[in-house]
Amino acid sequence: MFSISKVACATALGLVLSLSGLAPDAQADDRITKAPAAAWVLPSEEPAATPAAAGEGLRLLLLDTQLHAEADRQAFYVRTRSVALSPQGLVALGNITLTWSPGSQDVVVHHVTLLRDGQTIDVLASQDFETLRREENLDIATLDGRLTAVLQPSGLRVGDVMDIAYTITSRDTLPGERLAQSVDLNMPLSIGRQRVRASWPSTMNVTVRAANNWMSVPVRRSGGYTSFDIVRDNTQPILVPDDVPGRLQSINLIDVSAYRDWAEVAAVLQPLYAQSRRLEADSPLQAEIARIRALSDDPAVQAAAALRLVQEQIRYVALLMDEGALTPATADDTWRRRFGDCKAKTALLLALLDGLGISADPAAVSIMQGDMVGSRLPTLSAFDHVIVRASVGGKVYWLDGTRMGDRGLEDISVPPFRWALPLLAAGAELEPLDVAPLTSPQTETLLALDASAGQHAPAAVTGSVVMRGEAATALNGQLGLITPAQRDQGLRALWSGIIDLTTTDEIGSTYDAEANVLTLTARGTTTLDWSGEGLIPPGATYAPIAVTERTAGPFHDAPFALIHPVFNRQLVTVRLPDGGRGFRVSGGQFDRTELGYHMSRSLRIDGETATIEVLVRSLVPEITAAEAETGRLASNARPADYPRIIAPSGYRLTEADQTALSADVPTTSSGWLDRAYALSRAGDRAGALDAAEQAVRLTPDSSAALANRGVYKFWVGDRVGAEADLDKAVELDPSERIAMNGNALLADADGRYQDVVIEMSRALRQAPTDTFALNLRGRAYLAQGQYDRALRDIDALIVAAPNAMSSK
Repeated sequence: MFSISKVACATALGLVLSLSGLAPDAQADDRITKAPAAAWVLPSEEPAATPAAAGEGLRLLLLDTQLHAEADRQAFYVRTRSVALSPQGLVALGNITLTWSPGSQDVVVHHVTLLRDGQTIDVLASQDFETLRREENLDIATLDGRLTAVLQPSGLRVGDVMDIAYTITSRDTLPGERLAQSVDLNMPLSIGRQRVRASWPSTMNVTVRAANNWMSVPVRRSGGYTSFDIVRDNTQPILVPDDVPGRLQSINLIDVSAYRDWAEVAAVLQPLYAQSRRLEADSPLQAEIARIRALSDDPAVQAAAALRLVQEQIRYVALLMDEGALTPATADDTWRRRFGDCKAKTALLLALLDGLGISADPAAVSIMQGDMVGSRLPTLSAFDHVIVRASVGGKVYWLDGTRMGDRGLEDISVPPFRWALPLLAAGAELEPLDVAPLTSPQTETLLALDASAGQHAPAAVTGSVVMRGEAATALNGQLGLITPAQRDQGLRALWSGIIDLTTTDEIGSTYDAEANVLTLTARGTTTLDWSGEGLIPPGATYAPIAVTERTAGPFHDAPFALIHPVFNRQLVTVRLPDGGRGFRVSGGQFDRTELGYHMSRSLRIDGETATIEVLVRSLVPEITAAEAETGRLASNARPADYPRIIAPSGYRLTEADQTALSADVPTTSSGWLDRAYALSRAGDRAGALDAAEQAVRLTPDSSAALANRGVYKFWVGDRVGAEADLDKAVELDPSERIAMNGNALLADADGRYQDVVIEMSRALRQAPTDTFALNLRGRAYLAQGQYDRALRDIDALIVAAPNAMSSK
């Protein structure tokens, strides 16, 4: 990690101060000293007490932070005054931690006192801080060398007021480094009084600005120093939605910077890379350069090969101790070690490109701050990562040595950091990183289902998930680190989220290292559900794009940040029974641009094969609040419309169907109703009635079971039994739609066409595309001579079932 910020954890309350200019200094210490506050610190008092809120366990009475800068150093004074109001509050109050980098910072504690019943207790009179070396980021291969001092005050009680004050001083040693700090006043808890003060010599040309102009910062001069002093009482935390772009998230940020522009920031760092990219006279990297040059005369091929070498042969380890926080290791040192962080990898890649005659410069970017960088004052601490800006064939490519799996330059997308600062000796400016929509899918999920043996027979499944890019490299690497049994278990879990396999014959994966494509495969069988209104094929649905409705507040009209770039494809094919004769597709087709995405789903039948394709592609990194609201309302108003494959009404059960149905005896009422529906569509009305009888036996008070049995009794000629079942179903649930269908059938048989219209209109209010209801009501309108209404129903029926011959 390219860390050019210093972070000091002020208290266990979670106060974090960002301190720039991490660099070594001979005077820095690994011990905490005790001394009074410096003369530049001005005292601050807490406001009058206010009643505790219900359930409040901890109250921060005072948070006083003061920054003081001199030509070669910056000091942060912090004082907190807090009271524990509950046993839970004691846990937070009783764990005092101070964290600093001994190679560049020192810590002076001014006091740690307890106020109890009007008495002041000096905690440091009987206790001392214990200093620990805790590398907390080893799991992400990061060594920062920071120390943590811990103090657990003895005898702490509910109602005690803890008062802590200390100063952390950082020294600047890089030539040209200047004052640049940021303070975020939006804390995660309410504060009785919050004070932020900063002072610096008036000879320094310093700019002060509140991010997004959230407030006016008054600056004054006195005694040769310039300062501002902000005091706020009873401040409350402002909750920032996760979907707000980064530039708007630091709602109460104040920037202080002595850099006139970003060119001065770049000029501080550029000499570090100019030195580290220079190869030794007998460098073994010369042989690697010659090897790469021999691969091709094409600079694009050479640059890609150099990038691959850095990505694959140098493992990532971040060394942030002492010089390592800012200064990259030399290219030769990194090659000898075969490990390095983003700075080291960048220096090595620059050295290789230099040897190949390819123009390239280091470029600082921010993973954490993203597009916030463009709205901030110039500062070193804006950046936490560094990559390479290479020019090949008149085109700029952004190459990241910490990534994995990049191959051809044309396949490398612009990284999503939003801004980059080329580290040039002079004239550098922030460059926007505009991420274009992807032109090919990152992930493809392909399912081939063979249902040719019959609707109810086990369908053979052949599936593959094709992954490209960094995700493919990462997952393939993870699969290689686990046992075969663990790998099999993990892949089975992945496939269970895609399709429910009844049997599994094969689970596996293959990796094409040259193309960087990982393919996960599965073979087995599944049982397809043709009940209801048709088969919704596995893999044919997708997670809808959605945004949340924002409440009133400062972020109500803010843009919405999106995950970008994204491009996923799903392709499902179904081999149909009986050569596909009489089968049709219905519903689920769309092609729309909404909420910053283009989404489409197509359905078709060609001969014996039904094909469903789903495409989801992001177009932009953010959308306006108005666009989000329009898309949200449209999405909420849109009825569910699933892609369905509908069997012909005269579908005859195959031998495999009959075998499967005989072997699979339902155990629930809904299972028996599904069986009844399947038998009815196959023309076996007596079998359907028998299945419905089983459903009623299991759930005698189910309106659905009674209504279905009533319909099947009608079809076998039992008019009296049908009427009895339908009446009881309506008595149990007047909104039972199947009962409406049954009563419409009775009315149609009696020639009571207006009653048919009434029943089917009620049913269509529940299911507007129900083909049975549209068909029967349209016929009733025709019988009454209401041709316009009949045509409207026929048109709706054709839309709902375009391939149904009975509707044409």
